[in-house]
Amino acid sequence: MAWRKTDPNEWNASAFRVIGREWLLLVTEGERPNAMTASWGGFGMLWNRPVVLLWVRPERYSYGLLTQNERFSVCVLPERYREAYRICGSMSGRETDKIARSGLTVQRVNGVACIRESRAVLLCRRQYTQAMIPQGYAAPALLEEVRAKGNPHHLFIGEVEELLLAGEG
Repeated sequence: MAWRKTDPNEWNASAFRVIGREWLLLVTEGERPNAMTASWGGFGMLWNRPVVLLWVRPERYSYGLLTQNERFSVCVLPERYREAYRICGSMSGRETDKIARSGLTVQRVNGVACIRESRAVLLCRRQYTQAMIPQGYAAPALLEEVRAKGNPHHLFIGEVEELLLAGEG
């Protein structure tokens, strides 16, 4: 797909729709590029910079790759790639080349791996990581719900260095 560089402030996408309904692919580098489906996250402004917010559990393969690499991409695929999201969200990249298995294609832009079929690509630089701590939960019931599902997530904040859009984006 041909992309055009766009000012992140000009992207008119709804974060609630893109993240909650369409989902994202977090693409990181290891022995090979790896993609993880994300349906939790956010876009916004922090430190006068456009940022992406992602929450990843420490046991995930992508967590280790995020902590080892300063740069990563966040990709939004067209709806016809829903099965690719399912594959990338249901298998571990430790054992499976999820990108190849899902039929997607890796492309590097400015040295960062991303997915060629994406309708939007955010090229990011990791700026901050923080574990979600029990003292931060205002509602005890929510903390218990989170604990019942495993380790708490860690927040990753990435500065959006470039936004690439295909078509109307």
